[in-house]
Amino acid sequence: MGKRIIVIDVGGTNLRIASIQDGRLEAVRSFPSIASLPPPEGFKFLEERIREFAGEELQAVVLGFPGLISKNGRLHHSPNLKGYEGIELREGLLGLGVPIFVENDANLYALGEGLKGAARGKKNFCCLTLGTGVGSGVIIEGKLLKGSEGVAAEIGHMTIKFDGAPCSCGSRGCLEAYCSGTAILRMAREEGLDVRTAKEVADLAMQGEAAALRVFERMGEYLGAGLANIVNIFNPEVIVIGGRVAEAFSLFIGRALEVMSKMAFSFAREGVRVLKASLGDEAALWGGLALVEAQHEDQ
Repeated sequence: MGKRIIVIDVGGTNLRIASIQDGRLEAVRSFPSIASLPPPEGFKFLEERIREFAGEELQAVVLGFPGLISKNGRLHHSPNLKGYEGIELREGLLGLGVPIFVENDANLYALGEGLKGAARGKKNFCCLTLGTGVGSGVIIEGKLLKGSEGVAAEIGHMTIKFDGAPCSCGSRGCLEAYCSGTAILRMAREEGLDVRTAKEVADLAMQGEAAALRVFERMGEYLGAGLANIVNIFNPEVIVIGGRVAEAFSLFIGRALEVMSKMAFSFAREGVRVLKASLGDEAALWGGLALVEAQHEDQ
């Protein structure tokens, strides 16, 4: 029997741990996030859970974290895991005695969609995860785009409206400030809607509520501008859109494609398909397997 790969997808509220053996996703468990724990306690918790999952069969561990992670595995910025900023995340699990891979969670999501999801078989694609924020991963010629310091492809923080709405990163007018769940909720309240979540806005739009429909029309316009930039910069075969906001795909994709078609280079956009992600919450978990397999191929 082959050894196991353990993949941990850490979020600000919850974390998920998956056991993958011989290319099969055998078990997935959810726990409260380690965000509220001091790093030594957080890593102790993770190590205990990993040992429970893997026993003596452990081959490698993949740790997915939201935020800017440099090539040495140091977390430089993470709005929902502030207590772990400045830490070399790999070091917290070295006691396991196996290779530890650390990667941005959206990059893992993209790798997963490329391995088994909507971008399967493609060598050049981009993935956007629309949730509380906007995450992204870019694959060029089959390789994850990392950049000089390891923090490339933060598409959610491209500026699409100069002097626009404030973004969680500290800038203004980012794609995230108009296309995330947080942005949808803000724009809905600007329309006078009494709502508490982006899902409530989507539900109202599905029911034909005019103000809610305007929110998704506006969101689609900004997303379309972002998609046009992706087409012009990366020339992908596929753009995959996932995350919780993608559950409202039908509400914004029409307007987004219309704007993309107007703004992107005509030759580059002709072959691009914009698809809804197909793996859901499992994408980042499968991305962990893809990351380990890619490392073995490079050796």
